[in-house]
Amino acid sequence: MLGKFNIANTVLVGMSQAVSVHPERCNRMCHKSSECKLCETNCPTQAIKIGAVGTKISIEWDKCSYCVICVNICPTGVYGVREMSYTSFLDTYLKKLTDEGLLKLSCKKSTEQEEEDKDTQEPVSREELLAARAAKLRDGITGALRLPDRERTALLECLGILGLPDILYFYTRGAKEIRLLFPKCEKCHNRYGRGIVEDELDELEKLSEYFENLKGTQITHSDSEITIIFPKQFEKRITTRAEEKAIRRAKQVTRRGMFDLLRKNAMDTALRSASLLTPQEIPDRTPFRHTKEVPVKRKIFIDSLLSLGKLLKEEVPVGPYFFSQEINNEKCTFCKVCTRFCHTGALHMSEDDKQTLFTAAHCTSCGMCKISCYHKHIKMNKTVHLKDFFSEVVKYTKQEKE
Repeated sequence: MLGKFNIANTVLVGMSQAVSVHPERCNRMCHKSSECKLCETNCPTQAIKIGAVGTKISIEWDKCSYCVICVNICPTGVYGVREMSYTSFLDTYLKKLTDEGLLKLSCKKSTEQEEEDKDTQEPVSREELLAARAAKLRDGITGALRLPDRERTALLECLGILGLPDILYFYTRGAKEIRLLFPKCEKCHNRYGRGIVEDELDELEKLSEYFENLKGTQITHSDSEITIIFPKQFEKRITTRAEEKAIRRAKQVTRRGMFDLLRKNAMDTALRSASLLTPQEIPDRTPFRHTKEVPVKRKIFIDSLLSLGKLLKEEVPVGPYFFSQEINNEKCTFCKVCTRFCHTGALHMSEDDKQTLFTAAHCTSCGMCKISCYHKHIKMNKTVHLKDFFSEVVKYTKQEKE
């Protein structure tokens, strides 16, 4: 009997840990001079605590509200959505996209507030109720039947999850108009949501001056809503579950291949369930990162850039999403310390190990290279040349396809 209680407790704890943690990607965990504590500072419930270098990231899961702000705010991809890939996470909201290109996103708090307001309102009269029903019937007869806003609105735990890469992802996959519905954030435990979104929209406004398919983007603010209207509507790009099944049925497979597919699907389902239900063990000491990986949000960002049309300007100022630097290869000792601390491989050595090279498309502007170079041979530039950046983006996409 006790064993059954332990299993049930394990399942409940695993379900509560909806955010995955990769401490080896954390700059603070890898270098003593790093002052990055964005996740700890922006966590609205103060559930995240960052220790000293080489120790661990502590998360009080009982406090975690699953706002996923940490996923958006971390430049190196320490945090992720645990039960699915990040693109699948975004696609769940993209399914609410209408044929006209309208995507309404709201936090769950606003829906709860609406329910409370309805409960406190005075009951409507019989005449008003009959008039509302007649209006609904009339709309249905004329072919203009409208679903309730709640059914057409995608609900997030907090809108603070949305960054510039997510907004561009929705735009390049069919969203012409995005409405962000906010309650009174100061009364919500996830109180930083709107401020984070507004900072990201400032970056979108700056970016609209540099790309043809962003020129003319309109962003309007009100107390309870932010509306983004884009100049173009792309074709909707999302694969539903029914379409996936149709594609599988269309593929002719042998009998052995069918059983192999069934076995693989069963194994994948079991592994996903185990990953979701099993509590994640965060190591007591953070291992040093030995692999180079571009964060998924960065991949989404640079993939979306390819759909934004021709360049209107050739140089963009450095910022959270564009970064540039120069390495003094004449004085560089090629100790490779900077390349070791670069988590994406944006800094790398040439084949003959006689040059330190930089790829701006992969850079997340974490600043670890400048911190780790004790010779001070790395100089930060003030602008990024977009043609060079795009040549690196194209090179990156070719490598991904291969």
